[in-house]
Amino acid sequence: MSKKFFIIAAVMIVIAILGGSFYWLKQDNNEIVVSDAVTLSQPIIKWQEITITESKPKMAMHINSPRIIILNIATEVLLATPRLISLAFTSTKRFAGINNSEPERTFTVFDLINNKVMIEGNEIFRDDLAWSRATTIMKKTLLSDYKGDPSCDLSFAPKHNGLAASCIGIDNGRNRNLSLTRNIPISAIQEFLAPSVLSDITKP
Repeated sequence: MSKKFFIIAAVMIVIAILGGSFYWLKQDNNEIVVSDAVTLSQPIIKWQEITITESKPKMAMHINSPRIIILNIATEVLLATPRLISLAFTSTKRFAGINNSEPERTFTVFDLINNKVMIEGNEIFRDDLAWSRATTIMKKTLLSDYKGDPSCDLSFAPKHNGLAASCIGIDNGRNRNLSLTRNIPISAIQEFLAPSVLSDITKP
């Protein structure tokens, strides 16, 4: 448990540092701002407590996760099982040029059995071929109702009875940034998932 908690805590700290650094470095007009001339009406970061419970064995983890106030990045637990913890980070501020009406959502998945973060996400699926077919389906689903010329990167994470997915990039035809989010139902990707992950996702 200590190793698992350490991994999660370390990632949360890195997110907090990067989020704060991003705000200070990001200026709309690329102007140099003198630090003592900046007045903030609210803190850059506040901490929200997330409680993750496991029924077998009976235990609970309490995680203080960062919420970047100025960027309005909120943290959400999508799935928590003895094998996986899946988190979503959503920004509704103008982050990387995304409009306020298009929240930018990214994900982190912890493999608690192997004590690591799933970087590529292909570990969720049976094999590389299953991963390739599933990602194609998810991207088509995300872009099915979009009218334009999108070019975006897919990210995803397991949640109860499906996957949460987002596609962040640009619309080449409109020359604007693009962010799409959608939940992918279990029926669309069930045959491609690794058996252990499928069991976690469909568990009541």
